[in-house]
Amino acid sequence: MVEVGPSEESVTSAVGRLRTEVAEAHERGRRARLLYEIAELEEGSGDLSGAARDYLAAHTENDDFREPLEGLVRLLDRRRSLGNAAKVLDALQRAAVSPEERARAAILRAGLLEDQQNDAQGARAAAREATETDAGPGDAATGWLYLELLAARLDVPAERLEALHARAKLAESDDWRGLLLIDVARLVAADSDIDRAIEVLDEARALRGRASFAAATALEEVCTSDRVADANAVLRHRAGALESQGDFIAEALSSA
Repeated sequence: MVEVGPSEESVTSAVGRLRTEVAEAHERGRRARLLYEIAELEEGSGDLSGAARDYLAAHTENDDFREPLEGLVRLLDRRRSLGNAAKVLDALQRAAVSPEERARAAILRAGLLEDQQNDAQGARAAAREATETDAGPGDAATGWLYLELLAARLDVPAERLEALHARAKLAESDDWRGLLLIDVARLVAADSDIDRAIEVLDEARALRGRASFAAATALEEVCTSDRVADANAVLRHRAGALESQGDFIAEALSSA
């Protein structure tokens, strides 16, 4: 016996009822769940553009609600069809209103361009667009991360450095910020700007987080370079680095 799916009329009726509930719902979590149910109905009936819009709307109502994002990914991956994915992304672009929505749509487009079309340059441009939407720290950091990875792949060191530094500024914890600053310093040092690398490592060391010891160690290594312009500054920074390492070791021993 062949199973027959819901008719277009029944789907339209169910979606209409759910939209009425959305309009009457006062809690964002409830609205997110209802919008997600609408999107599932639309996806099942073949209305991919409508499903994409409502999955995105559901996630916007509650960005801790992961199922809508999984729905969007499913739409993109279901047939691995460029035309199908393009429709979904077009819907996302049209539905995106807030900076966060625009950033997420741009990041998804970057993923499509890189994974399905092997267009790293196009993906790089889309990732850059995501960083220019004035989105909140979470979405902005994702855009910068994508841009950093693509810049590394395409060997664009200046843009990779810019992205890495931006991620450090957006980092919520001092520990993570310190680790990112160490990576920034290493890139800067590789470009022969030792003095700037020392400044960045001093900044990381001053955070006094878990990355401070690693920053002090990296600072000592950088200070041994013969490319530093100011020899006296080298001695001062190296002494500071050694002192910091000694302090960390003493603290560790005292708390053991």
